[in-house]
This record gives sequence, structure tokens and C-alpha cells, in this order.
Amino acid sequence: MPHRPRSTPTTERFLIGLAAVTRIIRAREQLSQTAIAERSGLSKHLISRIENGRADPRVTEMDRLAKALGLGGVRELHLAVDEATVRLRRR
Repeated sequence: MPHRPRSTPTTERFLIGLAAVTRIIRAREQLSQTAIAERSGLSKHLISRIENGRADPRVTEMDRLAKALGLGGVRELHLAVDEATVRLRRR
């Protein structure tokens, strides 16, 4: 398995935004973590870690998550995370 670099402040902000966006969309769509796991093929454990900001998912995992949340793919997910991150910084 290739070595993954340590987190940077930018990565940390992204992961916090990803956690928030995942929780918000999942709640809005009234989906459980189990339902997202089944739709995406990702483990429920990974979904939980993403929602708690404790996972640094690969691009392919984020793409599967995005589609399970009803987004077009990883690009739309990334845009939603960027928007959420900007909002969090303004607080």
C-alpha cells in the first residue's frame, strides 16, 4: 500500500467540510449510514469515520459517496465541500 502524506491544514479543513456536507445531505435525504453504505458499496464504518472527520477517503471512495448522496460525482461533492468550508470560516 502506498504511503499517504500527513494531513495539512488545508486537508483538515476539507475533511471537516466533507464531514459536515455528508451529514447534512444524508439528513436532508433522510438516509441512514447503513443506506449510504449499501448504495455506495463503502463500509458503514468508513461512512461514520467520514462524518466524524476521521477518514481521509480516496477519490474513488468520495465519488461513490457522492453518487450515494444523490450528487453527480466527486466534482459536485468537492464543490459542496468548498462552499461549506467557506461558510464555516465566516463564522
